Amino acid sequence: MIIYLQKKAAKYLDLTEKETLPTNKQIDEAIINYQNIYRDKVDHELLNKIKQETLNVMNVFKNFNPHLSGRLMDGIIPKYPKIQINLFTDNLKEVEYILLNQTYCL
Repeated sequence: MIIYLQKKAAKYLDLTEKETLPTNKQIDEAIINYQNIYRDKVDHELLNKIKQETLNVMNVFKNFNPHLSGRLMDGIIPKYPKIQINLFTDNLKEVEYILLNQTYCL
């Protein structure tokens, strides 16, 4: 998805694919640098809430070997954070069953 957005941005700026675009790592480093400059204080309440929600969701899906992915795993807290968790199963219906029968609002 990131590569698609990079190519779309390059096309919008009339750049060719041969011209150098930043790598995902460079983009992530720029975001971290931005946060270090403009977000002096980490919102510990928000961070704790994100961690707790992540643990709750991972606990619901513990039988599917959940793995945190995305920017939160790298320690990057965007303005509108979202929790991304990868699940592993041979039968997608099992995940759907849990979602349909879950009383906890994900």
